[in-house]
Amino acid sequence: MKKERRIRKFFVMGVALTLLVTLFVSSAVTAAPREVTKPEKKVIQVSNPEAYARQMGLKPPSPNAKLVGITLVIDGSISTDLSVVQAPNSVTKPAPSKSSVISPQALTGYYYLYNVRDTGNTCGLSKIGDSYYPGPCTATMTVSSDVSATWSANVGVSAEVVSAGVGFTVTNRYGVSDSYGVSVPSGQTYEIIAHPVYDNKSYDVMWHPYIGWESYAGSGNAAKPIGVCFVQYSV
Repeated sequence: MKKERRIRKFFVMGVALTLLVTLFVSSAVTAAPREVTKPEKKVIQVSNPEAYARQMGLKPPSPNAKLVGITLVIDGSISTDLSVVQAPNSVTKPAPSKSSVISPQALTGYYYLYNVRDTGNTCGLSKIGDSYYPGPCTATMTVSSDVSATWSANVGVSAEVVSAGVGFTVTNRYGVSDSYGVSVPSGQTYEIIAHPVYDNKSYDVMWHPYIGWESYAGSGNAAKPIGVCFVQYSV
């Protein structure tokens, strides 16, 4: 009998110890902070800044300002080909694809997007930062700004249809926040001007009547802010 009581006692103690260990491990796992991985930035050094500035329509801040370089810092989560910074009007047309979202127009028919295509990343004209840095120094500019997406069409398609077709809300504002550093030589002063970088899309608009044949109605463009374009001048 005494032996059986000792066995039961050890068994109960073992079960209790197992429960305590389980509770401790569970609470430790629950209390552990969740690791959040932020997307890395993609940095593009424009190889021919003078030609790119002309393509983008960027103007020097003063007659004596000399363009030193242009750097684009883009959200790393954007899936795009960054091997070439395209001109604003260059278009690569893939196989046509029809948008699944329609725009009802009373009882007559609806618009839909067709042949949505990427047209590259461009540096906008609006300023979201402007600072001077006398050398010698390491000039570091940090920019944080909310920038509106843009869109246009030469036909009366709605913003909702365009948003669904291009994959982002064209009436929203998007936050861009980036930093960039550059060495300023002794005896020189750099002016760094920050502009938003846009991911651009073009599209065709089709009209589908409830009675009759569908037809081409027009075209349009949309652009989403995805980063910052740092333009450096020696002034």
